[in-house]
Order: sequence, then structure tokens, then C-alpha cells
Amino acid sequence: MKYTVLLTMLALLTLAACSTPPEPNMDDPFVRAAHSWQGASIDDMIAAWGQPNRLNRNARADREGAAEWGLFPPGTRERCVVSASFDTNRTVTNVRVREIPESRQGQCGRNFANRLDEWTRQP
Repeated sequence: MKYTVLLTMLALLTLAACSTPPEPNMDDPFVRAAHSWQGASIDDMIAAWGQPNRLNRNARADREGAAEWGLFPPGTRERCVVSASFDTNRTVTNVRVREIPESRQGQCGRNFANRLDEWTRQP
């Protein structure tokens, strides 16, 4: 019995480690605005989104740089977090959007609807 529980826990941990993050909801206008910067310059993204709350400018061959914006919609307890990774050429390689609490998905697009045009990369 003891080994069965241990093996079950080990199997569950292995499955959890192998799971992939969910695909971004591209129907959400806030998510689309953030992901429009994939492949662009991080400097251009910063110019559009403003100074990030966290910025690691030291992209190296073995580690990407990162920027993170924590946005708080007025009058709510929610938080919208946009994280962007960039390479040594300062090109955005990955964008991730999180809404906190997760149960309120889609609220960032509604709460920041008036800013989405300026936050969306123009081709």
C-alpha cells in the first residue's frame, strides 16, 4: 500500500511536469494586443506599453531578457500581467498574459478596451 501511494504520487508529478501551458485565448482583444509584439523589438513594445514593472535587460546567449507589466484595472481587485521574453537582438520571442484571479478571464480586454489600439503593434 505504501509503495502504491508513492508510485501514484510519482506518476502524477511526472505528468504535471510534462504538461504544456494552455494556448493563449486569441479571441480576447487584450491577449491579441500583447501577442502582436511577438517578433518585434522589445524597445518598441516598451515605448507602446510604458516602462515595465520588472525588466531584465541582460539577454545573453544562454538566457533571454524579460520584461513584465502588472496592470491594475481601476476600481477592481484584478490584475493583468503581461510578460515578454526577448533575445540578444532585443527581439520579443515569447509573450504570456495572465489574469489574476484566473476565474475572471477576459476582464482585461474589457477593462482596458480604451487602450488596446495603442498597445497593439501596427504592421
